[in-house]
Amino acid sequence: MAYRIKQSDLDRAISILSNDSRVEYGIDKAYGGYKLVSKDGSREFSKRGTKREIYDHIWVAIEVIRNNRCVDQINRYHSNLTNGQRIMVKEV
Repeated sequence: MAYRIKQSDLDRAISILSNDSRVEYGIDKAYGGYKLVSKDGSREFSKRGTKREIYDHIWVAIEVIRNNRCVDQINRYHSNLTNGQRIMVKEV
């Protein structure tokens, strides 16, 4: 059985997304659905969907932002290496 998404879950996910991306997001609720919008409502970032769909959409965005940040750090580190050095990668 799937976990039921509450408003507090959406609020927490929006807070994490806003902190990670440095953009203020909000949730627009109308016609029985939800969508991810900018805090002032001027931009839409998702189509209207259920709480679960929007919650999943937000967490995908968070993971993309976090993974891109890690790739940028690796690329910066790699560009600082000299030809004789190697990168050691540890699998998780």
